[in-house]
Amino acid sequence: MDEERLVAFLNFDIVGYTALMAENQPAAMTRRNALFKTALAEVAAVGGRVVKTNGDEAFIVFPTVRGAAKVAVALNRPDGLPLRFGISLGDITVQDSDVLGHNVNTACRLQKMTASRTILATQAVAEQVYVYPDEFTVIPAGEMDLKGIGLAAVFSISAGPKPASLSRALFRSAEIANEQLTRLLSERDAEAQEMKHELQLTQDKLKDTRRLLSLTRALRVFEQHLAQCEERYKEAQKVEDRWKADSQPEWLEELSDIQNRWQVQHADPIADAYQEIDAEVPPFPIRLQYLTNRNAPYNRKFFDEAPAFHAAVRKSINAVWQEIMQLRTILQH
Repeated sequence: MDEERLVAFLNFDIVGYTALMAENQPAAMTRRNALFKTALAEVAAVGGRVVKTNGDEAFIVFPTVRGAAKVAVALNRPDGLPLRFGISLGDITVQDSDVLGHNVNTACRLQKMTASRTILATQAVAEQVYVYPDEFTVIPAGEMDLKGIGLAAVFSISAGPKPASLSRALFRSAEIANEQLTRLLSERDAEAQEMKHELQLTQDKLKDTRRLLSLTRALRVFEQHLAQCEERYKEAQKVEDRWKADSQPEWLEELSDIQNRWQVQHADPIADAYQEIDAEVPPFPIRLQYLTNRNAPYNRKFFDEAPAFHAAVRKSINAVWQEIMQLRTILQH
């Protein structure tokens, strides 16, 4: 039965787990299991509940933000596995074996964007954790453009006490929103004035310049992430060969994890770049759904379809580069 309620939500995973598994699978599994055993104990101590795990990733709900922060700080040890955390607060839908909702997506986006051994949290979380200065250090980490969510103020959390120089005003929503808006308007005005003054652009050239900037950003994303997509693809092929050799279920779990990272870490940014330049996104290959349905028959659709995606992106790189050269020629006259 679904239950919608206000909770703190924590999402964490192990950084570099795929490499650890490739280097020494039994040792990696042992360390992962030990971590999850410790996490269960820490979560239970503050009244939380592990809703589900997905490979090296955990999804946990808590009745209080303080409890979520305590567990994250306790697990984020310098001598432990390298972890990354995202914490949010808000209404989510809790099912028997899953969690859904905007705030779940927010925590997961933060977790994916953070560095190793770092805890990132939303402003709502920071406002509540800040009142425990002896337990936690809360520091503004700037703004992040979270996919599907938008621009958000983000804060890092670590063990306390907090630096005395930080002011409570940093966490007041109205002041932060006003500061962000003022800075954004100032930056845009300065940029527009500089472009008009130095380049003396007409409206048509201004439009071409903006298009050129968008294409340049997209080209950089295409080139960077296509190479990483192809590396993930080769990595998946090696894991599939291991599975074919001994048919161990762990290889299917690892294969599903690699394909998931192929999309979330690399293909999704490519799709965003296509949208920025108003171009159609090539079809994504069908990925193995082993972690969500272990009874589903194995198929190779990812391996059959991913090369077409890679080829389409490579073709787009050539097309974007040609348009960039054309715009540069136009803007030089």
